[in-house]
Amino acid sequence: LNAQIKKITGTENDLRKLTMKQMASLLRSYGMGDKEISTLKRWDRVHVIRDLSTKAASDGMGDGLERYARGEKMKLSDQKQMYRERINEIWRRQRAALSTDAGSFDMARGVSLSSGVPSAGDDRVADADAALQKQLDKDMDDSDSDSDDDDDFAATF
Repeated sequence: LNAQIKKITGTENDLRKLTMKQMASLLRSYGMGDKEISTLKRWDRVHVIRDLSTKAASDGMGDGLERYARGEKMKLSDQKQMYRERINEIWRRQRAALSTDAGSFDMARGVSLSSGVPSAGDDRVADADAALQKQLDKDMDDSDSDSDDDDDFAATF
């Protein structure tokens, strides 16, 4: 049962097991001064080591301390892109289902099996689709910061 317990994602070593002296040594290797290190409490040191290691690993600095780095499973921008694609697919299917008769829609191809003559409802659907896409693009552009706030704590050191 203990063999099945997983370690924290992306680490080979557990920062919680380091002593205060070991953490101070690691922080010195990252360029922090003894005065700054002495002001940090235990869990602040763990947090700073994790942040600095993660930042160094993502920058490609092979300093040997990347074993303490935490890697994101997926970048925020990739998550947003997948979310946007999923929402667009759902929207497309809903639009197609609502704009056709109940029995004349081919789900595999996502097309209507009706006569193909455009109706007045098609223009309204197209307008609504364009408005929704414009709003989605605006919302996604407004929130495209990849966790800049998360790096602020480590950046102060």
